[in-house]
This record gives sequence, C-alpha cells and structure tokens, in this order.
Amino acid sequence: MKFLPVRGKDFPAITSLLEQNRKALGFSRFSLKKKIASSSFMLLRLVEKNSLVGFAEVEAVEKTARLNCLVIAERFRGIGLGRKALELLLCFLEKNGFENVSVFVNAGNSIAKRLYEESGFCFVGL
Repeated sequence: MKFLPVRGKDFPAITSLLEQNRKALGFSRFSLKKKIASSSFMLLRLVEKNSLVGFAEVEAVEKTARLNCLVIAERFRGIGLGRKALELLLCFLEKNGFENVSVFVNAGNSIAKRLYEESGFCFVGL
C-alpha cells in the first residue's frame, strides 16, 4: 500500500469517495477542484495493487503539514487500514521535510478522533 499524487484521471473516483463521506468531511466538488490547482495542498490517493483504497488531503505551510482528511473506502474499513494509512502518511510527510503535523477532524467523527488520539495526537480545538 502506498500514497501517490492524485492525477486528473483520478478525479471521478476521488470525488465519489468524498461524496460518500461528505457528512463527516464537509467537502464539495468545487473545493476539491480548487485544491488540485493549489500548490499549498497535497492530494494523495492511497492505492494497493491498482485499487483505490483511500485518499488524504494535506495542507502545507512551511515545515508544518495539516492533515485535513484521511478517508478509507468503505469496502476496506474495519481491517486496520486507517491506522496503517496514517502511519504511511506520517512517514511520507517526514521524508518530504515536514517537521510538524496537525490534524483537522470533524468534532462528530468519533472513529477518526479515536484513531488520531491512539496515534499520539492531542485535541486542542473547538
């Protein structure tokens, strides 16, 4: 399993994945298109054997990365891939020069909050 940059041809699959999780994430197609064009966002697809397993959006500000979302496709949930994806993403960010990582998570997303807390993140926001 690995993270790769989102390409133009990935847009329909990524959009579908985000639409399925819109309530938890608060995304729209418009915001995704804007972010693809921005140099301050990294949009990454998580793939395993050519299958789209998930998606991550990271906002970069100097040496700090803010993880805005990490989504695992529904058919791959419940088998520990969220935890593995977070580990891979943190390694990816470290290899790419980021010194700090913060996480943005919807207050009502208890599954994601638990994952981040168990991975050492502390909640300080709203």
